[in-house]
Amino acid sequence: MRRALERADRNTSKYVAEMGIDRGLLDLQRTIKFEDRHVLTRDEIFRFGIDRREFVETPWLLETGTRAFLRKLAVEKLEGKTSYRLLQWQLSCLAADDFRLNYQRQLEGPGTYGMVSIAGVAPKPLQFRFPPFKSPGYENWQLRMTKASVESLAGLPQLEITETSIAPDGQRLVHVAKLSTDGLSTSMKTLFGGCTVPTIGNDWWRAAVELKKQNVAPKQDITPKQDLAPKQEAAPKESPSDK
Repeated sequence: MRRALERADRNTSKYVAEMGIDRGLLDLQRTIKFEDRHVLTRDEIFRFGIDRREFVETPWLLETGTRAFLRKLAVEKLEGKTSYRLLQWQLSCLAADDFRLNYQRQLEGPGTYGMVSIAGVAPKPLQFRFPPFKSPGYENWQLRMTKASVESLAGLPQLEITETSIAPDGQRLVHVAKLSTDGLSTSMKTLFGGCTVPTIGNDWWRAAVELKKQNVAPKQDITPKQDLAPKQEAAPKESPSDK
């Protein structure tokens, strides 16, 4: 039995080496009890050589619920960094010609302020609203768009997101991410079909307040929900003359 285990271990080590995967993966595997499990982080996947891409993204997917929206996730390894950051985009419909694109990014570094823009939709890049709403470890940027602007997204081979920030030493930092539009055109048709809800006044502020109240995680829908519960009025106090 012992010899069989040793032979299996040698075969596994040989296979891992042939695949170009770091032996550290096997060392980690030996530290985990058979009744436990360990989910590899993106940093470990990169370090062990399983997938060394520095930018990994999902297609645009339709999420259904109280209000449908499109979602896209990505993980990115910035230049000079050893870890990945999580990015999320959500496109929702507020009315027939009123859409909101949310960009949620994991904070990296102590930059003093920043700007986010998207190019290719209009003659000039569209600027996301400043300042962004902040929750622990994340920033949430918002951009209001017309239906025509949203439709133009699907016609592009990729979207260009530019982030500009100022480092503590005053240096201007510019980072450009290019996003695939895979799945955007198909999902967008379904989203347009449900765009009949009238817009709510001051809706961008409702979204920020709702996000803060619920402490929303990156993978949750951050579309604000209108409170439809009827308000209860206090009963009038009885005066001494009524007694």
